[in-house]
Amino acid sequence: MSNFKALALLGASLVAVSACGHSPESIAVANGDHREIQVKEQTHYLELTNVEVGHLTTADRARVAEFASIFANDGYGPITVSAPEGSRAAFGVVTSIRSILSQAGVLPANIAVGDYVPNANDEAPLIMAFKTYEAHVPGCSKVNEHDWTKLSSNSSLPSFGCAVNENIAMMIAKPGDLLGERELGPGDSSRQLTVYEKYRLGENTASSREADGGSTQN
Repeated sequence: MSNFKALALLGASLVAVSACGHSPESIAVANGDHREIQVKEQTHYLELTNVEVGHLTTADRARVAEFASIFANDGYGPITVSAPEGSRAAFGVVTSIRSILSQAGVLPANIAVGDYVPNANDEAPLIMAFKTYEAHVPGCSKVNEHDWTKLSSNSSLPSFGCAVNENIAMMIAKPGDLLGERELGPGDSSRQLTVYEKYRLGENTASSREADGGSTQN
């Protein structure tokens, strides 16, 4: 066997031995699995306790309006309104809540009204809820958690790339879009025809730029 083949076989065996020595955690770090942006679901609640009077107080109306505004910006799915079972006064409040939600732009199809069985000795509030999503990067260690004296490996640190992905996660306006929660809106057919006509005539199909950096559709 030539020296070249012997060195090649030795190198291959060393690579195999070193590969077997990697832990699942180090392999995950090398693949960047711990730096993937993930989405977690959260539920926002609002409890209204003064419902037995049969109408919303001024303070509660303001709270419902603020809750509806948050839902309009960040909420997904329906906004649920749960009244204590058997409370006519509580269900009378639901009408006022529907009106406030409608003024905030919430469609009737996105309002789900129901009831629940309250505990006998507890105050039974009217409960509103909706879900939101938050983008985050789980498993990223902090820089000050590393042992900088450990130089046995040339692999990247577990925190490598975390800051970039964490910044991207914070800039995602609608994290639920990463799960396909929102359908695409209809395309601009008139604009598509304009672009097609310009393409057919060999003209520039790009939008023209304005002095302030904006664009206008030609």
